[in-house]
Amino acid sequence: MLEVICGPMFAGKSTALAERYYALQAKGAKVKMFTSSADTRPYRRHDRGAFPEAEPVNKNPESDTGIQLGAGFDAVMFDEAQFMPEWVCGALGAILRAGKLVTVAGLDRDSEGASWPVMLRLVGMSQNVTFLEATCGCGRPAHYTLRLSPKASTIAIGGAEAYAPACKKCWETRT
Repeated sequence: MLEVICGPMFAGKSTALAERYYALQAKGAKVKMFTSSADTRPYRRHDRGAFPEAEPVNKNPESDTGIQLGAGFDAVMFDEAQFMPEWVCGALGAILRAGKLVTVAGLDRDSEGASWPVMLRLVGMSQNVTFLEATCGCGRPAHYTLRLSPKASTIAIGGAEAYAPACKKCWETRT
């Protein structure tokens, strides 16, 4: 089974992923966590809570044979899935066909409001999608990510210094 956890920045996606990881481990499952090699921040959760050790996945499938098979694990998880190289979707398909649980967490759209292509593909492959929301600065539910710094490229890794959750009204007035 593939579960996708998505939403804007600060919605608790990594926290939800970590909770699922620790719950599976408590039941005796062997779980492997992966993350994007693009995200080198020293912490995985904005609330600084515990997060499992995550192995970075590179752009070269030959260097990441462990994720291709999920060998030795009952479940495979991937944080920051929006940065996942496209080849990993095929690898996750093979892991799913082997009967393993796969859970991924990532942004459903970028700060311009466009869907991340890999997340669209993963949602299409999934049996369960959880959309989380954050809280906008105005107090309304936030489903968008607002970039606070000038746009240099679509991918700009950052936290509260660079992004904020926004409701549609606030996002539209700031973009």
